[in-house]
Amino acid sequence: MNKAFSLFALAAAALGGCATTEGWNKVQSKNFNLYTDTDEHYKETLRQLENAYAGLSSTFFRDKDVGKVDVLFLDDSEFVDYFGNFRRGAALSKVPGESPIGKNGLLVLRPLVFDPSLGKAGEMESNSPTAGEGAMGNRGALAAKEMLTHIFIDRVMPQAPLWFHEGFSAYVRTSELRGDGQKTFACYGYQQKTEGLLPVSSLWNIGFNEYATAERRGFFPSTGYTMIDYIMHANDNKNRGMMGPMVNALAAGEPSAESVKAAFGGADDATIDNLLGNHKQLIEQQIDSNAQVRGLCPFGVVVPPSLVPEEAAPQITQVAPNDMAALFHALKALPARDEYPPYFPPSIVDKVTVPPRKP
Repeated sequence: MNKAFSLFALAAAALGGCATTEGWNKVQSKNFNLYTDTDEHYKETLRQLENAYAGLSSTFFRDKDVGKVDVLFLDDSEFVDYFGNFRRGAALSKVPGESPIGKNGLLVLRPLVFDPSLGKAGEMESNSPTAGEGAMGNRGALAAKEMLTHIFIDRVMPQAPLWFHEGFSAYVRTSELRGDGQKTFACYGYQQKTEGLLPVSSLWNIGFNEYATAERRGFFPSTGYTMIDYIMHANDNKNRGMMGPMVNALAAGEPSAESVKAAFGGADDATIDNLLGNHKQLIEQQIDSNAQVRGLCPFGVVVPPSLVPEEAAPQITQVAPNDMAALFHALKALPARDEYPPYFPPSIVDKVTVPPRKP
């Protein structure tokens, strides 16, 4: 384990302990209900969440009403207590039990992200000086966009496999909104360094309970991300037509092996593995050479004026301690709380039994 990360983990454990239930506020913005006991730390994360919501709502999610999203913003020692050292954030399809918060899904976020597998700053590296620039002072904001993408996929594509969850969420995490004075664009596709790749044939049957093994962990999301990035940016962007049919097939519950093979024109697994390996190598070469081959907005989607984030100040109200107590009690009942899967699907949450709270 990275020495700095080890020290952080020990410090977090020493400072940890369950969050208190007093002094929590509900911060209501256009698309989020964010629960926090801080006055300032959440603000950049909330701004990035609104930007990401606008961007995602302008992509192939645009015809779906995702609705408001509940967010629990914890300090780092509290996050480690509930979700362990290894997660950058967590996305729950719903909170089990009787908690009134998160009944339709919950993001659990933190202000700092330490991940020794993803670069010095705890984030996937990018060769764009502007990728994630608004989040770099608050590193958890990049992870927030990644976790939000899980919620979008959960609500719009409930049958999507875990590899697509991980791959597309990683692709979205460095997205930014940009304007040219007349229009606003959601920009995607800033190159990211990743860990090694798995054979694509091993992706299809990996679920929540198989994710955290040492031979998968970072390799699993890296492979999913590389596939998405290949489709969107390889061969001078000529592969983008593959994305729509593949997404539609996965959303309809079609098997991943057949859906991906069809998107790649019937190529066999070995051919796809070779294509992705070469693409990963090219990305790393471009990053190492600081070659700005994709430009300031590698893949831009116009954000309709109605979706552009509002400048209005959010509404802040106090939260009843009992509501926070119910939420924290439910989170304690989740499985794999010190493991890697960031996304808790319905198939996992539905099996959780939350014990009665002590009076």
